[in-house]
Amino acid sequence: MAVAASILYAQKPMDDRYPQIRAVIREAELAAKDVPILPDKSRPLLWAGNLYARAGYLDDADRTYATTTVPAIYRQVFPCRSE
Repeated sequence: MAVAASILYAQKPMDDRYPQIRAVIREAELAAKDVPILPDKSRPLLWAGNLYARAGYLDDADRTYATTTVPAIYRQVFPCRSE
């Protein structure tokens, strides 16, 4: 058990698992910052937050959710730090 734990601690954590995907989501987030709701009633920033969360970028998801109106279910899963 101690050997397995020492191997896990010796490994360097991955800083950015999907750098290209993160850049694309960020670009889409910036392009959609002035579009609160689309004609089909979807929220582009909410989509960006969901994509960040699925890719494991929880800080980015939290930041994105903090800038948009988020349904209560998302606030339970990713509570915004600014509240």
